[in-house]
Amino acid sequence: SFYIGSQEANPRGLHFKSDGTKMYVCGNTSGSIFQYSLSTAWDVSTASYDSVSQTLSSQTSSPYGLFFKTDRTKMFLGDGAASAIYEYTLSTAWDLSTLSYSQTKSSLQTSIQNLWIKSDGTLAYVAASSTVYQYSMSTAWDISTLLYDSVSTNIGSEIAAAAGIWAGDSGGKLYIVNGSNDD
Repeated sequence: SFYIGSQEANPRGLHFKSDGTKMYVCGNTSGSIFQYSLSTAWDVSTASYDSVSQTLSSQTSSPYGLFFKTDRTKMFLGDGAASAIYEYTLSTAWDLSTLSYSQTKSSLQTSIQNLWIKSDGTLAYVAASSTVYQYSMSTAWDISTLLYDSVSTNIGSEIAAAAGIWAGDSGGKLYIVNGSNDD
């Protein structure tokens, strides 16, 4: 384990660099995103804070969920208090210090707890409380083209608060973390 409470007391999003040497955490206590390095790939006990962060309060004070484009030049962030997703660009891949706000897609179905985007950037799953919603992007990785597919599934009989979501590109499995009872 690695303690991040000095930066964020209420973490709500986590993403790793594809080689396991960088970790990114956002949360709604600070309303910021933080960058960490892992001296041993995928071993969080070797993490150290890079003293690199970005305040997101111009867009949201309640960042939930965090997802990077496959080439790591875009970052997407859900809003736990509003029905919106924010898109950011990174002029240098994986370098949080080069992050800049790009655009907002609002008026989504509900407040967002977490999100996952297919590796080709054309499909997104959005988790909110006890429902998962499916969206498509007609232009890959461009949230201005994000449209609700009128497809959702209520998972309330298993999960009351979907706190994390992950799927594979094969489309055969969907993994969800239950924030209300630690499943």
